[in-house]
Amino acid sequence: MSSSDAMTRLTILGTGSCCPPPGGEVACFLLNDDVLIDTGWNVAAHMRRFGRDPLAVRTVFITHCHHDHYMGLVGLLFNCAMAEGGRRKADPPTIVGPRTEIRNAVDRALHFLQNERYDLVAPPDVVPLSPSRPYETGRFRVRTAQTIHPTLALAYRFEDKRTGAVAAFSGDTAPHAPLSGLAAGADVLCHEASLGAREGDPLADWGHAGALDAARVAASAGCKRLCLVHHSDPIDDATLARAREIFPETTVPQEGDVLDLPIDARER
Repeated sequence: MSSSDAMTRLTILGTGSCCPPPGGEVACFLLNDDVLIDTGWNVAAHMRRFGRDPLAVRTVFITHCHHDHYMGLVGLLFNCAMAEGGRRKADPPTIVGPRTEIRNAVDRALHFLQNERYDLVAPPDVVPLSPSRPYETGRFRVRTAQTIHPTLALAYRFEDKRTGAVAAFSGDTAPHAPLSGLAAGADVLCHEASLGAREGDPLADWGHAGALDAARVAASAGCKRLCLVHHSDPIDDATLARAREIFPETTVPQEGDVLDLPIDARER
């Protein structure tokens, strides 16, 4: 069995909120080099920062079509067009996302590239997903759940068919109890903490959560590790300590961090 078969690799590409700090990126993630979750502002350039090849991405999952989660599609598709110095076109990745908006987001990205004029890249396959509809790649079984956000937004659960590892991603959401079911037993849950020390309100217009909300989901789900992401301000020590009172295995990852899954109890 090869190392890629024995483990699932999760790379934390970005951890920021809608306006990340200089050099940073909005929360986005890479599984096994070829599955991308959200594209931030310019994920293709950010991947190279950590030695990852944007052309290796075969499937992109968009949690929702707010700008900071899909703007990077433009750069990703342009990288396909410019493969080998523009002498050939790489096949674009399949793009999966919320059924009401994902086709429009992809179409707009291609229009921005003036693809109809320059014929840069073949239009990618687009898979519109309804909440709770499953999906499969060659390597992953994928489940979804709707989150609480001003637009149709999906949380994702990825189960590696070869290793059994499970990684879950909340996307943007207010506190939402059903996410515990989606993330049940996950090796890692990457959950937004936009509100930092403040707790979210499921009835608020903006649809975001704080670190304590994320910790409650992880604890209820029985996850092995929680990564707090999508925060504008750094999660301070006091906030992290409070979150760890609820869920001890709470972490604040750095961009470029790599987790090998599944997580063994000895690693915790």
